[in-house]
Amino acid sequence: MFCRSCEQLLSKDEAMFSRQAFGKSYFSASKPVPYEEWMLRFAVGLMLRVCAAELHFADPSLVARPLKTRERREFDRACDDFRYYLRGDAIWPGKLAPLRLSFGLRSVPADRIIRNPVDQYMTRGVDYTLAIDGGILAVYAHIPSHVFWTQISPKTVKESDWPNSRIRKKGLIDMYRKQSAPDYFWEFLEERVSITMETFSDSLQKTIAWQEQG
Repeated sequence: MFCRSCEQLLSKDEAMFSRQAFGKSYFSASKPVPYEEWMLRFAVGLMLRVCAAELHFADPSLVARPLKTRERREFDRACDDFRYYLRGDAIWPGKLAPLRLSFGLRSVPADRIIRNPVDQYMTRGVDYTLAIDGGILAVYAHIPSHVFWTQISPKTVKESDWPNSRIRKKGLIDMYRKQSAPDYFWEFLEERVSITMETFSDSLQKTIAWQEQG
């Protein structure tokens, strides 16, 4: 997706995220997990990957509707901000505020089967897209137990609307700390889960059949 030097740059923070906030040690941690600027860089790099995939590599036949000129311009500007920050040309990704919310089961059932489609999506699903609805433009990415959201327009994100969700240059990831988000985010998330529900249902039935066969 990117040149070799950019991939190497992004891979450093991706490796750190994997070790500190994604592996067994993270999911089994009994205390909040401290993070430093690698978390912010990981989130920004992930957002840039989503933008590149959706703006330049998406199959036109699968796109719900083409981006309007203004929307395309807003996302292109966000990509510039992401790049400037990742290259070290800026101390923050523009006026953008990357956010992270914790989702998913802390422990998988003994039989390894997650039967609830929502839990399936949150715990094992991978999903990403550009969120465009009702005047909101945002970049969305979900990986098991983590949801990342960067609002492109409007850029102003109220702390009270997203308590304990803002990614800073240093902080703690606490799976048990109360987080919240505006109604438009939950409506968007519900739609994303519904899109994948049939796929998860088919996967669940196959998994159950496989286990019953021994």
